[in-house]
Amino acid sequence: MADLLAKRGLPHPNFCPLCDQEQETMQHLLISCVFSREIWTIVFTSLGMQALIPQPDGKSFSGWWSGAVIQVPKEVKKGLNSLVILVAWKIWKHRNDCVFEGISPNVSLVCRKIVQEGNLWRLAGNAALGLLCASGQD
Repeated sequence: MADLLAKRGLPHPNFCPLCDQEQETMQHLLISCVFSREIWTIVFTSLGMQALIPQPDGKSFSGWWSGAVIQVPKEVKKGLNSLVILVAWKIWKHRNDCVFEGISPNVSLVCRKIVQEGNLWRLAGNAALGLLCASGQD
């Protein structure tokens, strides 16, 4: 993250590479960034879980995640944990592609990659993610 690179005196972008609006911190990248919020909104809306969409209210990423997990039935908690890890990972990877490969931020591309990777995770045996996605389609 830019804040950690700055502390070490290393080169870093002045603003978030995804939105170019605020200083990049882990909190901003995963919760507060308008780019990331749009991805979370698309993902949770597609599952009918709009109440879980993170809000830029000052909660930490882990605080939001913990709060989200207690809002879902026991049978989908593991799936939700997998989904949060998957989405956060894809946001992080896209951020790195923007910084190191010079690509432009693209919400649709990230969402497609989340779906593709989620399908691979389910094929590899992540039944909990499959159960979460199936429960969101009802």
